[in-house]
Amino acid sequence: NMMSTMAIGSSLEKQVGSFTMGFTILWGILLTSTIYTGVSWLLYLMFDYERMMYQHSVGFSGVIFQLSVLETNLNPNRMRSVFGFFQVSSKMYPWALLVILQFIMPQISFLGHLSGILVGTLQLHGAFDSIFPSDSYINELENWETLQLITTKPGFIR
Repeated sequence: NMMSTMAIGSSLEKQVGSFTMGFTILWGILLTSTIYTGVSWLLYLMFDYERMMYQHSVGFSGVIFQLSVLETNLNPNRMRSVFGFFQVSSKMYPWALLVILQFIMPQISFLGHLSGILVGTLQLHGAFDSIFPSDSYINELENWETLQLITTKPGFIR
């Protein structure tokens, strides 16, 4: 997960900036968990499928899938290699990873990864614009004197 976060996160952070990336991760943690719980509950209500209600899910991989959706859709590269085996369009890349990783490691959280893809897709299409800070507010934050310790670091991206 750390290697994926490093690869996806650094590319996305260069496109959106450090503060926006931070807010994306923080909201991603909350939103992927909320969708995971909501889907589990719906499966129970609609199909009396209790298994998901009692399954534990801990980790950051849902957020990584969220970031993957954002990064692949904001990146100009239109094709992606899936583990060097075949090429898929960048928009389909997170979906291909979801399916292939489930076959390679069947014990991983399919629903957790799916929740991340859903959150990333909803965020990409503006569904969360009302809860994310606006670009003007981010610019204002970057100029706050109390945050100069962070914003003046060489790795900070505006």
